[in-house]
Amino acid sequence: MAAPEELNNAVINKSEESVISPLKVINKLGQKCWVIINTADDKKMNLHFSGLDERERAWAQQMLLSEFPYQDARQTLRYVYFTLKNKINGIKSLLMYLREQSDNKQQLKNWQIADCTTLVRSIAVKEDTLFSVATVRSLVNVLKASYSLRYEQDGLPFILSTTYMQHVMIPMCEQFNMTYAQWVQGGSHGMVPMPVATLLLADAIKLIRSKKSQLLQCYFTAFREGVLAAGMIKGKGKSIFNSNIALFLKPSIISPLTGVNTKPKYDQQRVDFVKKLHNIDPDLSDFPFKSDSQISAFIKEIQGACLTILLAVTGMRLSECHSVGADWMDAIEFLDINGVWTKDAILKSKIIKTGGGIIAKRGLSPLGIEAFELLNTLSWVDKEKLGFDLFTSSYEGPWLRGGKTNKGGSSISMKILRERLKVYYHQFVERAHQSVKETFPDIVPHNLRHLKMAFALRKFDGNVEDAIKQEFRHHGHHTQAYSRNKLNEEEGVLVRYEYAQEVINRILNNDPSDKWVGPSAKKIRDLAGKLLNGLNIEMLSLEALAEFHQEMHENIHSMLMHSYGMCFVLKDSVHVAKCGVKDSLVRTGSANSKLCHGCANFCVNNKSHENNMAMTKRRWLDTANSELIASFPIVAEAKAMVKNIEKLEAALKASDE
Repeated sequence: MAAPEELNNAVINKSEESVISPLKVINKLGQKCWVIINTADDKKMNLHFSGLDERERAWAQQMLLSEFPYQDARQTLRYVYFTLKNKINGIKSLLMYLREQSDNKQQLKNWQIADCTTLVRSIAVKEDTLFSVATVRSLVNVLKASYSLRYEQDGLPFILSTTYMQHVMIPMCEQFNMTYAQWVQGGSHGMVPMPVATLLLADAIKLIRSKKSQLLQCYFTAFREGVLAAGMIKGKGKSIFNSNIALFLKPSIISPLTGVNTKPKYDQQRVDFVKKLHNIDPDLSDFPFKSDSQISAFIKEIQGACLTILLAVTGMRLSECHSVGADWMDAIEFLDINGVWTKDAILKSKIIKTGGGIIAKRGLSPLGIEAFELLNTLSWVDKEKLGFDLFTSSYEGPWLRGGKTNKGGSSISMKILRERLKVYYHQFVERAHQSVKETFPDIVPHNLRHLKMAFALRKFDGNVEDAIKQEFRHHGHHTQAYSRNKLNEEEGVLVRYEYAQEVINRILNNDPSDKWVGPSAKKIRDLAGKLLNGLNIEMLSLEALAEFHQEMHENIHSMLMHSYGMCFVLKDSVHVAKCGVKDSLVRTGSANSKLCHGCANFCVNNKSHENNMAMTKRRWLDTANSELIASFPIVAEAKAMVKNIEKLEAALKASDE
């Protein structure tokens, strides 16, 4: 009988033989080249570790795996290729720097924070040039990540704080006469300036809702429903391209032999189609498009406008928009608090850059739904039913003839989609005032990514077009479902910083058509007066203006525009916030007319809040004048509220405070 040890060994050996599979393991530590499956297009690409010795190569690969781990037993790496490549470039930069150091400092475990600062400064400035934020951030991120390898191989023995780069770079930025915020903004794709963004989004909304757009939707819908036949579109006979409406409706020829209309079905279809057109434009005498090329050119402009809207209202990246399927939206219709039927939706998208191709869900508001449905409508075939991509060019001729319906429905390329946005933007610039071209002459998709947050901050601001303001006011509760897809903290801070600058300028200028009154507005003016030493803000140089705003920003605790007004809280006024303070945060989300109108941190703007104030005043007046509750304490409170509102109204109407 076999001994227990032999029995166990036999079982183990048999088990190993049954489990082992002929899988070929790839991407081994130490290899000079790894194979990556690029999630952007599912193609295999080589990731090279050239220029590194064996020890450096193993360390670089461990660093990469700490953030982008193997995904199966075969050690497959399915990520965005350029993300990994950029990461490796940052790692190589650090390794090249370590080679040049003395023996003791060639290992990160022997470093101190001063060594990190020396490295960052040597990378940030070369030959009197301050490099971009992307270059510096890449290196700082590698240093931070090395902490995870401090025991296994080599890494920093301490954690770099989240504000480390800011502390190091602020004095360096000052040497180049700029603020840290300006450097961060210049080092990445900045946000479209708000005046331009407002005009751009308003132009996109106007275009997708134009009569030409509605008529074109009717054209494609009628074809899919069988109302419009292919022969009625173009050809030698009566067609919508070569005939006006009157000629298009002219009855077919009566056969001289039978005395019967030869094509009664087509005549009725023409009548039905024209009825649909006249429901949109009763005075239409001719179809506005006379060729496939004209329709194609207009749809490309529509695609650019829809892409602008989707990027702005969702915060998606271009790669995510590109990945969206035509059937990736689930919409519901509901009655809102104002008794108006509206739509809400969930939209899926593939997060390629930071999510490794994960499918994420996000909220989609009515304007986004409108753009999404329009892109689906402008098609010869039912894109949702066939499972096509949202940006499939199924409006082109081959789809009309039915020759491509079984060849999938992949999106146009990322390059073409990016070009659609650029072309549309340039068309918008030509329609807009000359100042738009001078302010922001060109665009890239990332310029629109910050607008979701920027418009949400301004959802109660009278300076924003009403259609845009309503879009973000009613649907401001939507958040990104996938946390790594949010704006990074620096980007978020920058967007809020820019809005604070804008509001401060408006408070100080105090234009009669854009007037700010209330305790906090007065405090802002008093603080600005001390910092400016009596100078007019409009007379400052760009450098002096940047320094002024930096000083103002250092004194601001928080700022929030809401339906009752604005909570503009300076750091020395946190303790007097009537809504209360918890964990050093003013609870501005609890805004209401009773609290706000008597608060030292409150102010109002005539553009944004006059109508709300009037409505609030009417409500309190109804309470104050009610005979049924005349003896109740709330009546006295109501009368006090009316007096507070009347004081604000008087201040808004006055030429100055």
